[in-house]
Amino acid sequence: MLVKEAIAKVKERKPNAYSDEALLDYINECEAMIQRELYLETPEEIIQYEYPDGLEEELILPSPYSMVYVTYAIMMIQYNQEEIAAYNNSNEMFAAQLEEAQKYYNRQNENRRTVYVTNWFA
Repeated sequence: MLVKEAIAKVKERKPNAYSDEALLDYINECEAMIQRELYLETPEEIIQYEYPDGLEEELILPSPYSMVYVTYAIMMIQYNQEEIAAYNNSNEMFAAQLEEAQKYYNRQNENRRTVYVTNWFA
């Protein structure tokens, strides 16, 4: 999914007065979280999209997992508008979508960087 497609889906599913730049900020937050938590990127390696040039960029998660960006942006809009019940529902949906994306990523990258712990006290 392209960044501009994610922004369009947010506007379609949750009509709002937020600018494309503000919605891009939410998408960048979600993208940074995905890169840090799933891909284990360092802060220096995290990709962020600029407005307007970044609108044509492809988001990291493939379809159908790319809907996590849309859900996150909608969730943040609901939070800022103090729609607490809707926010809680979106938060649960976001967590479920992120978990599915993580499972997909783990299946595809079984040889990814891992942390090994040695128990010196045993």
